[in-house]
Amino acid sequence: KKSLNFMSHEITKVAKQQSGLQEVLKEVKQLKALIQEKDKKIEQLEGRVDELEQNSRLDD
Repeated sequence: KKSLNFMSHEITKVAKQQSGLQEVLKEVKQLKALIQEKDKKIEQLEGRVDELEQNSRLDD
């Protein structure tokens, strides 16, 4: 009986940890997606800056 209680307690602990881990993984996925969006935006802005610099040189 004592052994079963111990195992039940340990299984409950593992289940709680697993649930917490799943939440962290979900957040990591969201952050990765956000980083990808920001990287894409940075790339677009860098391209726009290059265009503006070229136009500026042509106007000189």
